[in-house]
Amino acid sequence: MITRRQRILLFASREQLKMLLGADTILMDGTFSTCPSMFDQVYTIHAVKYDQSFPCVFGVKISSYADAIMSDFEPALITVIAAEFVGATHSSCYFHFTQAVYRAIQRVGLSTSYNNDNDIKHSCRKLMALALLPEPIIEDTYDELLAAMSIEIKK
Repeated sequence: MITRRQRILLFASREQLKMLLGADTILMDGTFSTCPSMFDQVYTIHAVKYDQSFPCVFGVKISSYADAIMSDFEPALITVIAAEFVGATHSSCYFHFTQAVYRAIQRVGLSTSYNNDNDIKHSCRKLMALALLPEPIIEDTYDELLAAMSIEIKK
């Protein structure tokens, strides 16, 4: 029985799902004894075609909660993580942070300037580097960067 405090992660490709949905016979089985220690159970769903069993869906059951979760900056994912992993610390990696900043640069139409103007590129990279600073000095450093950028833009 699966309760709200348990998780099942399922993995399948489009091709595997097509095969599963087109099968006349479906086999399901779970195992406790041969699954990796980080999971409670491994579960598989197979399609029978041409008198052969083909694994189509792989699942792992997790009943414990994570203390920390790292993801990219997808708003929908962040909302789900906050709702489902209450009490867990959520963070994003530096690569995904800089990727999000660059997407913002593209969204506001600064891609050409970023790629062709070293001063703008350098200023944007300084903003990206804020994530690497100790938390107590980020806000002041941000204000200093904005002030310096305003002077540079006026030139």
